Formats: sequence, structure tokens, C-alpha cells
Amino acid sequence: MLIPLLVVAIGFAALLSGVWEQNWVTIIIGIVLMFAGWLVFFINWRKTAKQGKINNHEQ
Repeated sequence: MLIPLLVVAIGFAALLSGVWEQNWVTIIIGIVLMFAGWLVFFINWRKTAKQGKINNHEQ
């Protein structure tokens, strides 16, 4: 689940770079990367939670 978070961070950096350069293509690429990263992270998190591998500190 680390790779999707890295993709989100790269997407955020691309988004900020696009805003800084005022380049719409870079902004859209950043938004797409962020959305895809969060989507993959959420899917992996749900799959892991269904398998019971996530410990919510419940005793």
C-alpha cells in the first residue's frame, strides 16, 4: 500500500508544478495521478481489511 501513496505524492507534486508553471496539462496529469493513487490505495485497503490483516488495536 506504499506505492499508491507514493503515486499520490508524485501527483500532488505534479499538480503544484502545473500551478506554478500555469500549465493545464501538468495540472490534469497531477489530478489524474492523485485520483488513481487514492483509488488503488482504497481498493488495497478494503481487500486487506476483508482478509482481517488490519489490526485496529482491538483486544
